[in-house]
Amino acid sequence: MLLSTCDHPDYALILISNRDEIFERKSLRMQEHDEIQKKKLLMGVDQVGKGTWLCVDKENKSFSVVMNVQSKPESPEKTCSRGLLPLKMIDYIDRKKQVPKAYQQFEKFYNDVGSTRFFKLIYGKYNGSGVDYQLLSLADDNVPIHKDLGELGDIVTSNEYESPEKDFTHVPWTKLEIGKKLINHLKDVRQEDNVIKECFEIAQYNTFDNIEECVDFQQSKNKVRSSIFIPPHDVLMNNTKYKYGTRTTTLILIRKNGSIKVVERERVSDDHGDSIYML
Repeated sequence: MLLSTCDHPDYALILISNRDEIFERKSLRMQEHDEIQKKKLLMGVDQVGKGTWLCVDKENKSFSVVMNVQSKPESPEKTCSRGLLPLKMIDYIDRKKQVPKAYQQFEKFYNDVGSTRFFKLIYGKYNGSGVDYQLLSLADDNVPIHKDLGELGDIVTSNEYESPEKDFTHVPWTKLEIGKKLINHLKDVRQEDNVIKECFEIAQYNTFDNIEECVDFQQSKNKVRSSIFIPPHDVLMNNTKYKYGTRTTTLILIRKNGSIKVVERERVSDDHGDSIYML
């Protein structure tokens, strides 16, 4: 889930990203990488898909976050990993010196985008006076979507369709309405430590119905619509039991003067504390 606002008096953008994932899936927490694209990138690494869920380019002050889009159970799975999208978007912004303002612009740059598993890609770049903040999405309805998020103020989004396509289940996305109410209060918080504290409180807002027994992963997909924070619970995938829930929370705070702070909190184990980076 992702929540953000461009309406704060001190920040051009405040972004909160909750990564919900199978806990057993091997990954590396956020760190600096110099060897990728010969640039200094800040990102975590999915060791299975060899990609990432969130990436920040320190030099260009650009970022990209990817999420999946819930699809109909009968929808055929696509072949390319979503985890490559943040890296491809960062590469696009670096080469073009601007963000794509249409799905077709990015498609010409990255030919495999149409073969990528159903996704929602949120990205932006600090441009000297604000953040050029955009969204691309492609779900199983095969309708490419582009939105200029900078024009919309507060953004609260998860794994729902961005197109007018009717949802394939009647279970409401309650978490979206909860998030809209919570993110609206951020503009009244001024001191940075308090902003960070409030962001993490929003990220861990829990209205999830407790599950005692192991449930099928498709059932879990319906239940996660109810809560911003997803506590660990047992799910069954391909007859194997896994632990699923909110695994990491990442904050991207971009001040109007261009300074950026990135804070990541590991939800599985907090032995190392928060990771904090200043750009």
